[in-house]
Amino acid sequence: MVTANVTNKASLLDTHSGSRNSCYGPLKGKRASRPLRASTVVACRSYTGCTRAATMSEQLKFIVQELNKEPFNKKLNLISFDAFRPDQLLQALNDVFAALDPKLDGLQMKSDVRNEDREQLAVRSLAFLRIVKYRPPPDIAGRGSFRQGLVSGAKEAVLPLLEWLLRGLPELRKRAYLGRFLVRVELPLELGGDVDLQALYAQYEAAMEQFKEAHKMGEALKASGLNTQELRKDISQMEQEREQLTKKIAKLRRKVETQRNKDTLLQLAKNLREEQDRAETLAQQRNSLRDTLNHCEQKIHRLTQQLRDLQHSGTGATPEGLMKKLEEEVRANGYLVRDKLPKEITVCQNAIKDLQKVSAEPAMGQNEINRLKAKAAVIARKKEAAAETLNELRLQVSQLEAQLQEKQSLVAGGEQVLKGDEFKKYVNALRGKSSQYKQQRQELAELRAETGVLARTQEILTHKERDLRQSLEALEEKHGVRGYHRLQGTLESLSGNEAALDETKMATLEDMSTMVTSLNKRIAERKGRLAPAIKDLRPLRKTYQEVSSLRSELNSEESKLNFLQHSLRIHEVQLNFLKANGVLGNPAAADAGSDGQTSLRAKLGHEIAEQEKRGKALRERQKELREKQASLRAQTEQWTHLQALLRAKMAATTASTHWQQGALPPGSAATHGDTNSRDWLVL
Repeated sequence: MVTANVTNKASLLDTHSGSRNSCYGPLKGKRASRPLRASTVVACRSYTGCTRAATMSEQLKFIVQELNKEPFNKKLNLISFDAFRPDQLLQALNDVFAALDPKLDGLQMKSDVRNEDREQLAVRSLAFLRIVKYRPPPDIAGRGSFRQGLVSGAKEAVLPLLEWLLRGLPELRKRAYLGRFLVRVELPLELGGDVDLQALYAQYEAAMEQFKEAHKMGEALKASGLNTQELRKDISQMEQEREQLTKKIAKLRRKVETQRNKDTLLQLAKNLREEQDRAETLAQQRNSLRDTLNHCEQKIHRLTQQLRDLQHSGTGATPEGLMKKLEEEVRANGYLVRDKLPKEITVCQNAIKDLQKVSAEPAMGQNEINRLKAKAAVIARKKEAAAETLNELRLQVSQLEAQLQEKQSLVAGGEQVLKGDEFKKYVNALRGKSSQYKQQRQELAELRAETGVLARTQEILTHKERDLRQSLEALEEKHGVRGYHRLQGTLESLSGNEAALDETKMATLEDMSTMVTSLNKRIAERKGRLAPAIKDLRPLRKTYQEVSSLRSELNSEESKLNFLQHSLRIHEVQLNFLKANGVLGNPAAADAGSDGQTSLRAKLGHEIAEQEKRGKALRERQKELREKQASLRAQTEQWTHLQALLRAKMAATTASTHWQQGALPPGSAATHGDTNSRDWLVL
C-alpha cells in the first residue's frame, strides 16, 4: 500500500508538470482526474524512472515543509504546490532569494515577478546564484538549458534549486551577506590604462581585504563565546556603582547649595581639574619629546659613527681593494638573500601560524594561568642554573685555551734535547703517567659498566613505577578518589613555588627600600655640594652681564673703527687727487680764490688729524679688549658649565621627587615637579 501511494503521488505530479521522464506513458500530457490505483505500478517502464519519481516526491515534500515554516508561511500542500504555474514557481524562488538577502547591492528583490521582464529576472537570479555558488544538476545539459529553464519557470530547473536553497538556508544567508562585499567588479580591458581608476581599484581591493579580516575577527569572537553571567554581573555591579555615584553627587550638591559662593567654588574646582589635566598632558608631551630627542641623538650618533667608518675605510683604499670589498659584500648579500633570509621568513611564517592558532583558541582561565606561571618559574630557575654552568664551562675553556697557548709557545720555542739523567727522569715520569693512565682507563671502564647497570636499574624502576602508578590509579578509582596522588603532588609543587615567589618578592622589596634610601642620601649630598656653588653664582652672574655688555661694546667699536678706516682711505685718495690736479700746489692762488675762507688744505689736514687721533684711541681700546678677552671667555665658559650643572641637578631632583611620590596621583606629581623646577630656576 505504501508503494502504491508513493507511485500515485509521483504519477500525479508528473501529469501536472508534463514531465517527459514520467514512468506512466498513457497519462503523458493529461491532467489526472482521480488518484491512480496500486496496479498502475506495473506500468513503470523501468526501475530508474520509478526511483526518480520517488525522489521527486521526497523533494516536493521537503520543499513544501520548508515553505510552510518561518519566514515564508506559505500554507501549502503537495497538491497545491504541484499545481503551481511557472510564474508562481518563480515567485516562490524570488521569495527565497529575498529571505536570503533582501538588500543585496544592485539586486533588490522585488515582491512581484509578474511586473518584471523574464530575461531581467533570469539575469538577476543568475547573478545571485553566482554569489551563493550554485551548481546546476548534471542532468540539465549546459548552462544555456538551465538559463532557459529558469526563464520559463520549468520545474526541472526550479525544484532542485529550491531544494538546494532551503537545505542550506543559514549558510547561504551568510554567503549572500559576504557576497554583498566580496564580489569583485571586473574592469573592462579598455579601462586598464587609466591610472586613477587603477588606484581606486587598488583601494577597493584593500577595503575588501580589511572587511575579510574584520569578518574573521567577528566570527572568532562569536565562536569564543562570551559568558553572559559574567556580563550580567558586571552590568549589575556597574548599575550599583552608578547609583552610589548618583547618591554621592546629590549629597555633595545639597552641601554646595547652602554655600553663598557656590558658583565661584564650582568654577574654581573646574579650573583646578582642567589645570591638572593640562599639567598631566604637558608632562606626557614632555616625556614624549624627551624620548624623541633621545631617539634623534641616538640616530645622530649612529650616523656619525657610520660616517667615520666610511671615511676610515675610504682612506688609503685602492681600486683592487674596493673591488674585493664589493665582491665580499655581494657574496654576503647573496648568502642573505638565498639562504638566511628565506629561512628566517619561513620561521616567521611558522611563528605567525602558531600565533594565529593561539589567538583562535579561547581565553585561558586563572587555573591555567597559574599553572603556566609555575612552569615559567621552574624554567627560569633551570635557565639560571644552565647559565651558571655555561659560565663555568666558558671559564674552563678559556683556562684550557691559555694552557694550550703556553704549550704551543713552548713547542714552537724549541726545547733542548734531553740527555743523561734528565732523559731518565723524563722516562720515569712517562712510565708513571702511563700507569696512571691505565689505572684511570680501568676506572673509566668500571664506571661505564656501572653506568649501564644503573641505566638498566633505572629502566626497571621506571617500569615498576609505571605499574605501581597504574595500580594506584585503579585503587583510587575503586575507592572513589581518582587523581588524589596527582593532585597531592601538584599541591606540593604549587606550595613550593608560592614560597619561592614570596621570597623573591621580599628580596625585591628590600632592594627597592635600600635603593630609595641610597637615592635620598645622594640627593642630600648633592644639595650640600651645590650650596657653595649657588652662592658663587650671584657675582658670576654680574660678571657675565658685564662681559656681555663689553662684548657688545667691542663689536660696536670695531664696526666704527672699520668705518673710520674706510673713510680715511677715501680722504687720502681725494687728497692725492687734489695734489695731482695742482689745487694744493699754489697756496697763494688758493688763498686768493677762497676770498678769506679757510683753505682746503687746512680743512683736510685738520680732519685727517682728528681721524688719526680717533683711530689711535680705537686701536688702544681694541688692544685692551683683546687682552681681557681670554679672562672674559673663561668666565663665560664657567657660567655656561654652571648653568648645565644646575639643569642636571634640577632634572635629578624632579626624578627623585617622582620616585618618592609614586603613590600620588599623576597630576599632583607633575605639579610638584613643576614647582621644584621653578624654584631651582628662581635660585
